[in-house]
Amino acid sequence: MDRRRIELPGTFTYDAAAEFSIGEYIENFYNPERLHSHLDYVTPIEFEMKTAMVETAA
Repeated sequence: MDRRRIELPGTFTYDAAAEFSIGEYIENFYNPERLHSHLDYVTPIEFEMKTAMVETAA
């Protein structure tokens, strides 16, 4: 398993900078192309798309 660690500054000047860094970390950490067993062996992007389609159909 590939584990990566990012180094973040102690504080951020702007909230947007913090949000961007956290978003980048999540996108890279969860690897949007890897199949996840918890998501019924689909990628996170496919899972989100399926969930959005079910929610809009309801």
